Amino acid sequence: KEHAPVFDIQVDKGEKVDTVKLTNPISPEGTEKYKIILTNTPYPTPTKDEVVVGGMDYTIGDDIQVRLDQYLTVFAVDKENKIKGYRSFKIDEYQDEIKRGKAEIIEPSTILEGSVVNGGEKIIIELSNSAQWAEDIKTNSSKRDALYNGFRASGENTEWAKVVDALMADGSGAIDVSSIDSGKERLIISLPETKDYDITQDQIITLTIPAAAMKDAINPIEAEGSIIIKPTVKATISGDV
Repeated sequence: KEHAPVFDIQVDKGEKVDTVKLTNPISPEGTEKYKIILTNTPYPTPTKDEVVVGGMDYTIGDDIQVRLDQYLTVFAVDKENKIKGYRSFKIDEYQDEIKRGKAEIIEPSTILEGSVVNGGEKIIIELSNSAQWAEDIKTNSSKRDALYNGFRASGENTEWAKVVDALMADGSGAIDVSSIDSGKERLIISLPETKDYDITQDQIITLTIPAAAMKDAINPIEAEGSIIIKPTVKATISGDV
């Protein structure tokens, strides 16, 4: 049997976060409409005039929400859903064409160990480029905890884990969300007291914001910036008494 021909169609940025759209198709003869299928593995090469099973009708230019680990296959079909042409895209090879949110740790760039121990230090994280915090990020414990677990330490992980545990125990009191100009949203995390936190060297904290912590997102975002926590210099006393 004859394989379906591959036809030209373009992947462009969608309008909403984590979306692409398909544009400028050069349709094979007999095309009446289009269908799309999202899969976690490559779609097998279809046969010409094979009937597409499943999939969704697609209008050229509409948003398609995609995960980075997916494959997007579009079919040019006739009225009976017989394939006249197809094209598959491995989404992680088209990351520049995905409408992605952006995130940044705005402040602080440095925290002293004592400020972590005593609590009260505030971490400000900003979302932009259409990304928004989940509307219930403050009250939904699973989304809150997913965000806290998105922080990663460069070393002495058991010490940072104490901070994450303290944040989870503090509940909704540790988070506030505010909107600022230009469609950006800021989330403020107030570090609670963590009395037994004790590091011996600089600890660099980075953040990957999970999709669950954001509105309508299905991909995580690596936040720009980092926080360096500086250890307290412990004095040593020696000599004869």
